[in-house]
Amino acid sequence: MHTVFISDLHLEDARPEATEILRQFLQGPATDAQAIYILGDLFEFWIGDDVLTETARVVAAELSVLRQRGVRLYFVHGNRDFLLGPDYASLSGMELLPRLLTSLQFRSIADPSSLKKGYLSGLRLNMNRYAAALTRRDGLISRLEDFLSGWDAWLCPVTVGPAFKHCKMGQPVEVDGRNVPYFTANMSFTSVFNMTGKPVVVLPVGSSADGLPMGIQVVGRHWQDMELLTTAEALTGVTGTFQAPPGY
Repeated sequence: MHTVFISDLHLEDARPEATEILRQFLQGPATDAQAIYILGDLFEFWIGDDVLTETARVVAAELSVLRQRGVRLYFVHGNRDFLLGPDYASLSGMELLPRLLTSLQFRSIADPSSLKKGYLSGLRLNMNRYAAALTRRDGLISRLEDFLSGWDAWLCPVTVGPAFKHCKMGQPVEVDGRNVPYFTANMSFTSVFNMTGKPVVVLPVGSSADGLPMGIQVVGRHWQDMELLTTAEALTGVTGTFQAPPGY
Protein backbone atom coordinates (compact mmCIF):
# COMPACT_ATOMS: atom_id res chain seq x y z
CA MET A 1 0.00 0.00 0.00
CA HIS A 2 1.23 3.48 -0.82
CA THR A 3 0.13 7.11 -0.89
CA VAL A 4 -0.43 8.97 -4.16
CA PHE A 5 -0.12 12.75 -4.64
CA ILE A 6 -1.80 14.45 -7.63
CA SER A 7 -1.41 18.13 -8.46
CA ASP A 8 -2.09 20.73 -11.17
CA LEU A 9 -3.85 18.62 -13.80
CA HIS A 10 -6.00 21.59 -14.89
CA LEU A 11 -8.68 19.33 -16.34
CA GLU A 12 -11.34 20.82 -18.63
CA ASP A 13 -13.75 19.71 -21.35
CA ALA A 14 -11.44 21.17 -24.00
CA ARG A 15 -8.77 18.55 -23.16
CA PRO A 16 -10.54 15.19 -22.87
CA GLU A 17 -7.25 13.35 -23.46
CA ALA A 18 -5.94 14.58 -20.08
CA THR A 19 -9.10 13.40 -18.34
CA GLU A 20 -8.76 10.02 -20.04
CA ILE A 21 -5.19 9.64 -18.77
CA LEU A 22 -6.38 10.37 -15.22
CA ARG A 23 -9.31 7.93 -15.66
CA GLN A 24 -6.94 5.15 -16.69
CA PHE A 25 -4.68 5.92 -13.74
CA LEU A 26 -7.57 5.86 -11.27
CA GLN A 27 -8.80 2.56 -12.67
CA GLY A 28 -5.30 1.06 -12.65
CA PRO A 29 -2.34 1.94 -10.38
CA ALA A 30 -4.43 4.08 -8.01
CA THR A 31 -6.56 1.12 -6.94
CA ASP A 32 -3.62 -0.16 -4.85
CA ALA A 33 -3.20 3.14 -3.00
CA GLN A 34 -3.96 3.58 0.66
CA ALA A 35 -4.72 7.27 0.18
CA ILE A 36 -4.74 9.87 -2.60
CA TYR A 37 -4.06 13.55 -1.95
CA ILE A 38 -5.19 15.97 -4.67
CA LEU A 39 -3.10 19.08 -4.06
CA GLY A 40 -4.86 21.86 -5.92
CA ASP A 41 -5.88 22.82 -9.46
CA LEU A 42 -7.40 19.49 -10.36
CA PHE A 43 -9.61 21.55 -12.66
CA GLU A 44 -8.72 24.50 -14.89
CA PHE A 45 -11.64 26.47 -13.44
CA TRP A 46 -14.53 25.94 -11.05
CA ILE A 47 -17.67 28.09 -11.12
CA GLY A 48 -19.50 26.22 -8.39
CA ASP A 49 -20.71 22.84 -7.24
CA ASP A 50 -24.07 23.49 -8.89
CA VAL A 51 -22.55 23.88 -12.38
CA LEU A 52 -20.77 20.63 -13.22
CA THR A 53 -18.97 20.13 -16.50
CA GLU A 54 -18.81 16.74 -18.19
CA THR A 55 -15.20 16.47 -17.03
CA ALA A 56 -16.21 17.11 -13.43
CA ARG A 57 -18.90 14.40 -13.63
CA VAL A 58 -16.46 11.84 -15.05
CA VAL A 59 -13.85 12.58 -12.39
CA ALA A 60 -16.42 12.41 -9.59
CA ALA A 61 -17.64 9.02 -10.81
CA GLU A 62 -14.12 7.57 -10.94
CA LEU A 63 -13.13 8.96 -7.54
CA SER A 64 -16.29 7.68 -5.88
CA VAL A 65 -15.53 4.14 -7.13
CA LEU A 66 -12.07 4.37 -5.55
CA ARG A 67 -13.57 5.55 -2.26
CA GLN A 68 -15.97 2.60 -2.28
CA ARG A 69 -12.93 0.35 -2.67
CA GLY A 70 -11.51 1.80 0.55
CA VAL A 71 -9.04 4.33 -0.85
CA ARG A 72 -9.06 7.51 1.24
CA LEU A 73 -9.33 10.69 -0.84
CA TYR A 74 -8.22 14.17 0.27
CA PHE A 75 -8.53 17.47 -1.58
CA VAL A 76 -6.62 20.74 -1.13
CA HIS A 77 -7.89 23.81 -3.00
CA GLY A 78 -5.78 25.46 -5.70
CA ASN A 79 -5.96 28.94 -7.15
CA ARG A 80 -8.08 27.70 -10.09
CA ASP A 81 -10.61 25.53 -8.24
CA PHE A 82 -10.81 27.36 -4.91
CA LEU A 83 -14.63 27.44 -5.15
CA LEU A 84 -14.94 23.65 -5.13
CA GLY A 85 -17.18 22.91 -2.19
CA PRO A 86 -18.61 20.20 0.06
CA ASP A 87 -21.31 19.09 -2.39
CA TYR A 88 -18.79 18.02 -5.02
CA ALA A 89 -16.49 16.60 -2.38
CA SER A 90 -19.35 14.43 -1.11
CA LEU A 91 -20.26 13.37 -4.65
CA SER A 92 -16.63 12.30 -5.24
CA GLY A 93 -16.02 10.74 -1.83
CA MET A 94 -13.29 13.27 -1.01
CA GLU A 95 -12.49 14.94 2.28
CA LEU A 96 -11.76 18.66 1.98
CA LEU A 97 -8.63 19.55 3.90
CA PRO A 98 -8.50 22.97 5.58
CA ARG A 99 -6.75 25.79 3.79
CA LEU A 100 -3.25 26.47 5.07
CA LEU A 101 -4.04 30.04 6.10
CA THR A 102 -7.16 32.12 6.43
CA SER A 103 -7.07 35.61 4.93
CA LEU A 104 -6.92 37.12 8.41
CA GLN A 105 -3.96 34.93 9.37
CA PHE A 106 -2.14 35.81 6.17
CA ARG A 107 -2.64 39.55 6.76
CA SER A 108 -1.10 39.21 10.22
CA ILE A 109 2.22 37.88 8.83
CA ALA A 110 4.86 40.60 9.01
CA ASP A 111 6.30 40.51 5.50
CA PRO A 112 6.86 43.64 3.34
CA SER A 113 7.28 41.77 0.03
CA SER A 114 5.33 42.63 -3.11
CA LEU A 115 4.22 38.99 -3.27
CA LYS A 116 2.22 39.36 -0.07
CA LYS A 117 0.80 42.70 -1.23
CA GLY A 118 -0.26 41.13 -4.52
CA TYR A 119 -1.96 38.24 -2.75
CA LEU A 120 -3.92 40.58 -0.48
CA SER A 121 -4.90 42.69 -3.50
CA GLY A 122 -6.26 39.56 -5.17
CA LEU A 123 -8.55 38.89 -2.22
CA ARG A 124 -10.37 42.15 -2.94
CA LEU A 125 -11.13 41.49 -6.62
CA ASN A 126 -14.70 41.78 -7.83
CA MET A 127 -15.82 39.82 -10.91
CA ASN A 128 -14.84 42.58 -13.36
CA ARG A 129 -11.33 42.91 -11.89
CA TYR A 130 -11.02 39.12 -11.70
CA ALA A 131 -11.88 38.82 -15.40
CA ALA A 132 -9.34 41.54 -16.20
CA ALA A 133 -6.70 39.70 -14.16
CA LEU A 134 -7.36 36.49 -16.09
CA THR A 135 -7.01 38.38 -19.38
CA ARG A 136 -3.70 39.80 -18.22
CA ARG A 137 -2.61 36.32 -17.16
CA ASP A 138 -3.44 34.97 -20.63
CA GLY A 139 -1.20 37.67 -22.12
CA LEU A 140 1.67 36.68 -19.82
CA ILE A 141 1.21 33.03 -20.78
CA SER A 142 1.37 33.91 -24.47
CA ARG A 143 4.52 36.01 -24.09
CA LEU A 144 6.24 33.33 -22.01
CA GLU A 145 5.32 30.69 -24.60
CA ASP A 146 6.84 32.87 -27.34
CA PHE A 147 10.01 33.24 -25.27
CA LEU A 148 10.31 29.46 -24.82
CA SER A 149 9.38 28.57 -28.39
CA GLY A 150 12.99 28.16 -29.53
CA TRP A 151 14.26 26.25 -26.49
CA ASP A 152 13.80 22.84 -24.92
CA ALA A 153 13.71 24.26 -21.40
CA TRP A 154 14.54 27.27 -19.25
CA LEU A 155 16.85 26.84 -16.24
CA CYS A 156 16.08 29.08 -13.26
CA PRO A 157 16.85 29.18 -9.53
CA VAL A 158 14.30 27.73 -7.12
CA THR A 159 14.88 30.22 -4.28
CA VAL A 160 17.25 33.09 -3.58
CA GLY A 161 19.76 30.76 -1.90
CA PRO A 162 20.34 27.24 -0.60
CA ALA A 163 17.94 25.49 1.74
CA PHE A 164 17.50 27.20 5.10
CA LYS A 165 16.37 25.99 8.50
CA HIS A 166 12.65 25.82 9.16
CA CYS A 167 11.38 29.06 10.64
CA LYS A 168 8.14 30.80 11.43
CA MET A 169 6.24 31.93 8.33
CA GLY A 170 7.01 35.60 7.71
CA GLN A 171 10.40 35.53 9.43
CA PRO A 172 13.10 37.10 7.21
CA VAL A 173 15.62 34.73 5.65
CA GLU A 174 19.32 35.62 5.79
CA VAL A 175 20.98 35.57 2.36
CA ASP A 176 24.60 36.71 1.90
CA GLY A 177 24.56 38.54 5.22
CA ARG A 178 21.32 40.46 4.75
CA ASN A 179 17.69 39.74 5.57
CA VAL A 180 15.35 38.99 2.67
CA PRO A 181 11.53 39.02 3.13
CA TYR A 182 10.19 35.52 3.70
CA PHE A 183 7.96 35.31 0.63
CA THR A 184 10.58 36.88 -1.63
CA ALA A 185 13.11 34.28 -0.51
CA ASN A 186 10.70 31.38 -1.00
CA MET A 187 8.48 32.31 -3.94
CA SER A 188 10.04 35.00 -6.13
CA PHE A 189 11.43 32.50 -8.67
CA THR A 190 8.50 30.07 -8.64
CA SER A 191 5.36 32.24 -8.53
CA VAL A 192 5.57 33.32 -12.19
CA PHE A 193 5.49 29.69 -13.36
CA ASN A 194 2.72 28.80 -10.93
CA MET A 195 0.66 31.73 -12.18
CA THR A 196 1.19 30.89 -15.86
CA GLY A 197 0.76 27.13 -15.44
CA LYS A 198 4.15 26.11 -16.76
CA PRO A 199 5.33 22.54 -16.04
CA VAL A 200 8.45 22.50 -13.88
CA VAL A 201 10.90 19.86 -12.67
CA VAL A 202 13.30 20.70 -9.82
CA LEU A 203 16.76 19.12 -9.91
CA PRO A 204 19.62 19.24 -7.37
CA VAL A 205 22.73 21.15 -8.45
CA GLY A 206 25.06 20.69 -5.50
CA SER A 207 25.47 22.10 -2.03
CA SER A 208 26.48 25.31 -0.32
CA ALA A 209 29.67 25.69 1.71
CA ASP A 210 27.61 24.61 4.73
CA GLY A 211 26.48 21.43 2.96
CA LEU A 212 22.91 22.64 2.35
CA PRO A 213 21.29 21.55 -0.93
CA MET A 214 20.65 23.89 -3.87
CA GLY A 215 18.42 23.29 -6.86
CA ILE A 216 17.32 24.57 -10.24
CA GLN A 217 13.94 24.72 -11.94
CA VAL A 218 13.72 23.15 -15.38
CA VAL A 219 10.78 24.96 -17.00
CA GLY A 220 8.94 23.63 -20.04
CA ARG A 221 6.18 24.76 -22.39
CA HIS A 222 2.47 24.29 -21.91
CA TRP A 223 1.27 20.70 -22.34
CA GLN A 224 4.85 19.50 -23.01
CA ASP A 225 5.18 17.62 -19.73
CA MET A 226 6.57 14.40 -21.20
CA GLU A 227 9.13 16.30 -23.29
CA LEU A 228 10.15 18.21 -20.15
CA LEU A 229 10.61 14.98 -18.22
CA THR A 230 12.86 13.68 -21.02
CA THR A 231 14.96 16.85 -20.85
CA ALA A 232 15.16 16.66 -17.05
CA GLU A 233 16.25 13.03 -17.21
CA ALA A 234 19.05 13.98 -19.60
CA LEU A 235 20.15 16.77 -17.25
CA THR A 236 20.47 14.39 -14.32
CA GLY A 237 23.57 13.05 -16.05
CA VAL A 238 25.13 16.42 -15.26
CA THR A 239 23.44 17.37 -11.99
CA GLY A 240 23.55 13.97 -10.34
CA THR A 241 21.07 12.77 -7.73
CA PHE A 242 19.99 14.48 -4.53
CA GLN A 243 22.36 14.08 -1.59
CA ALA A 244 20.93 14.72 1.85
CA PRO A 245 23.02 17.15 3.94
CA PRO A 246 24.94 15.75 6.93
CA GLY A 247 22.72 15.01 9.89
CA TYR A 248 19.47 14.71 7.90
